Amino acid sequence: MAINIQEILHPSDSDSIKFDKVNYNFDQILANGGGPVGPKGLKGGQGVVGQTGQKGELGDTGAKGDSGETTSPWKSISIDLDINDNVDNVTILKPKPSTNKETPVIWLGDSSFIDEGASASDGETILRSTLNVGRHYNFANTVVDAEYATFWHNADNKIKLDSEDQSGYVRYNLSPVNPIVGSAPDIRFQINMPTTYTENFRLNNSGAVGTWESGMIRYNSGGQKFEGYINNAWVEFCMAPCGSAVSDSISISGGDLNLQADGTLSGDSISISGGDLTLDSNGISI
Repeated sequence: MAINIQEILHPSDSDSIKFDKVNYNFDQILANGGGPVGPKGLKGGQGVVGQTGQKGELGDTGAKGDSGETTSPWKSISIDLDINDNVDNVTILKPKPSTNKETPVIWLGDSSFIDEGASASDGETILRSTLNVGRHYNFANTVVDAEYATFWHNADNKIKLDSEDQSGYVRYNLSPVNPIVGSAPDIRFQINMPTTYTENFRLNNSGAVGTWESGMIRYNSGGQKFEGYINNAWVEFCMAPCGSAVSDSISISGGDLNLQADGTLSGDSISISGGDLTLDSNGISI
């Protein structure tokens, strides 16, 4: 479509007519979609930064919430085993004494426990759990120790559970822990329920130390005999052939054997043949 453009360079035109022609031509160009895009002009200078508004008043600080450790029944204690490295090597988790009748308990292996969601529940709380304990890492010598757990009665009386390789099998040991100084503690293990052993059971306690009491038993490996402690002495168990029955026959001569109501002989003594045995009225050999 042709655009009607007026000539603006005619020498006889005044400045006013020239301006009118320019405006007319510009309007014609816009009405017909405009002319070609010209080059982008230079960016203008940045204006002066305006004034900063007045700062509002600071609101009141809210109350500090309780930390997780404050509301938790557990206390986390960091331990630095080497004071020269300034690094906490281990963290101990301890239950806090409180007004609860029972202290916190670690419960493992509860597949019915659900922590979140509409069906969340505490799970099974009446059955026992399973606790898996592995041998621990020793920070002092950077090796894995045989010890699994240590049970403390107090600082001087504790027992440990460990294991060691033997020829063809692994042996677990429940042993008292000797103190750094002083004598080994007198620690005893008592089972207050009927006990059944379904595998081999071996005594190896002839060299045991401590106070002997009536009712104790031991295997005397030197004498190859079992012994029980009775009346302040170790007494050998009577085992085969000790006390075993011997087949033999006894014949009584001299007529009938008369006994009192208490089982003692009535009347004169009698003679028993077969290595003759003579008894008095009290049944005592004479």
